[in-house]
Amino acid sequence: MSYERAYAWLNAMSVALDHQSGTAWKTGVEKFKGGEFTRGLGSIDTTVMR
Repeated sequence: MSYERAYAWLNAMSVALDHQSGTAWKTGVEKFKGGEFTRGLGSIDTTVMR
């Protein structure tokens, strides 16, 4: 897949997610990247470490 097609696909998926869930998904991604959420474990603040 060319760069242009990949960029167009990514942009289309971003717009579709915005339409379906507002911007909540972007907030979740930013929190994940910032270490506030860990995949499958929920919020680090509320997860009990064993």
